[in-house]
Amino acid sequence: MINKKFLNKIFILLFIFPTFCFGDSYLDKKEFFVDKEYDYYQRKKILAINLVLGEKTYFYVEEDFWKELSEEEKQKFFQRLKEISREFDQKIYPFLTELLGKEPEKGINQDPKITVLIHQMRQDVGGYFREEDNYEKIFAPFSNERKMIYLNAFKIENEEIKDEIAHEFVHLIEWEQKLKKIKEKTWILEMIAETAPTLLGYKENLKKRIETFKKFPQASLIEWRNESKDYAIVAVFGQYLISQYGEKILKKILETKERGTLAIEKATGENFSEIFKNFLLALYFQDCNLSPKLCFKTDLLNSFKVLPKIYVLPSSKEFYFSFLKKIKPFSGNWEKIYTENKNFKIRIKGEKRGLFEISVILCNSENLCEIKEFNLKETDTIEFIPKEIKEDFSSLLVIPRSTFEGNEEKIEEFEFSLEAFSEKELMKKSFCEEFSCTKFTRFLRKGMRGKDVKCLQEILRAEGPEIYPEGLVTGYFGELTFKAVIRFQQKYSKEILEPWGLQKGTGFVGITTLKKLNSVLQKCQK
Repeated sequence: MINKKFLNKIFILLFIFPTFCFGDSYLDKKEFFVDKEYDYYQRKKILAINLVLGEKTYFYVEEDFWKELSEEEKQKFFQRLKEISREFDQKIYPFLTELLGKEPEKGINQDPKITVLIHQMRQDVGGYFREEDNYEKIFAPFSNERKMIYLNAFKIENEEIKDEIAHEFVHLIEWEQKLKKIKEKTWILEMIAETAPTLLGYKENLKKRIETFKKFPQASLIEWRNESKDYAIVAVFGQYLISQYGEKILKKILETKERGTLAIEKATGENFSEIFKNFLLALYFQDCNLSPKLCFKTDLLNSFKVLPKIYVLPSSKEFYFSFLKKIKPFSGNWEKIYTENKNFKIRIKGEKRGLFEISVILCNSENLCEIKEFNLKETDTIEFIPKEIKEDFSSLLVIPRSTFEGNEEKIEEFEFSLEAFSEKELMKKSFCEEFSCTKFTRFLRKGMRGKDVKCLQEILRAEGPEIYPEGLVTGYFGELTFKAVIRFQQKYSKEILEPWGLQKGTGFVGITTLKKLNSVLQKCQK
């Protein structure tokens, strides 16, 4: 007979302590959900065996991977896991929880230990963290319902595996410290996870990030596509932040209720656009003597400098030079111009929606520089004469920045252009940029329509009001255009009328008139 009093006691205990956990044991085998985007075979679930029980962790290893190892390889792999476990318990865990705060006290399964699942992943992946493991299956069907991080089995022997386990553990801390309260921007979370392990002395990943950044220095800081260049720029920017504000800045960012750039503004008490400007200038100057804001204080970056794109202006007195860029918000662009000719003007244009700010640095041959700041938030064009800023300049560096922050899930590009010109070439450029064609190929007469008629009207208008006072561009060859052609022919009668023995214009665009019109267009193409 069943003792009802005993069953009632058991029911009460289960009601009060419904998920009492005894923890996992050595050699336990369990099925785990994994991220198929990172898994080497794109699996959703694997079987793993618990090989190492640390003070703070369980180290589960994918069974299929483990079976394929030789006995010698298994022994070596096992010893490496024990080494990583000790490093985590004695160094990584205490330092990072002191620096950033605690991870969740217990998982959904009520176990305080962290499960580290090691399985076969893509070669470009070191590890990952899944938020869904922190939810019950009723809310997240593919949750493993425990405190978990994941490491690549192929990289366990590599030195940077310590960087990786620290990186993924930071994400677990971030979950507890911020993500439970507010959805933070991915680039902020990754920046903290990239930066914190370097304070432990782990620099292998940072070395790789710097090499990637050298190749892609123009990546947008706030656009996250989970690509290597995204990790690179947030890693370098994180090093700048701790150089300027100390390591405690990372925890302050996690403690704010703000997200993204606003979280950094709250944590630092400074405008983010100003911080980003100084970051770009530091990458170029790397000189604490010039300003404490213009340098890195970390050993791997204190001598690193970006290489700007170089342009050399013509030495002739009359010239026109330009470039056009499409720039994403909070990305780095360094454009350097060398010149012997100092008698020219600079015109800078930027889309208003891009909210452009521009640093212009003029340096002489002794590398003594003047920095001038321009703002395109209220206008889309500015002009200046470089020698009026620094008379003995020999180079001009332009660093444009789009400070627009809209929907960070869909980052736009904004056009930015620079023109350098002498006054004569400016007049030519203004004259030529009105024309919509490059060559006339047919005779034109009154009553015709077409794009070439439109282009004819553009040239006539550019000749001034004495030729085409109405200045209408319609694409229709009417009476006003007819009279303007006559005036044009008489203005250039030596080239157009005299070869035919004529003294008055005809209004018909024939051989010699076409030849003159095409010569105008040809000059504009040089």
